[in-house]
Amino acid sequence: MGVTPAILSTRVARALLRHLEAKSAGPWYRRLVEFIDDQRARGLYAPMHGSPTPTEYTLYYLFTEQCGWASQYHTKSESLWCAQTGFPAR
Repeated sequence: MGVTPAILSTRVARALLRHLEAKSAGPWYRRLVEFIDDQRARGLYAPMHGSPTPTEYTLYYLFTEQCGWASQYHTKSESLWCAQTGFPAR
């Protein structure tokens, strides 16, 4: 996960939101707040010092990996040209 993805899959993003809502039995953001509250209670929350606060990119990427969808929805490229599609990346 060494690069910020430029394009996120709508299907994966919606699945992630449903997953978070199921885990919190309510709005998707409740699970994130619960995670941060748990980190605070354990003395691990220090946003200015690299605490493990999730970002939308890390949540998306890790969820995609957990579901085994990374290669289905994304391709790794070392250039701005995507050989799989023949289109330049923008």
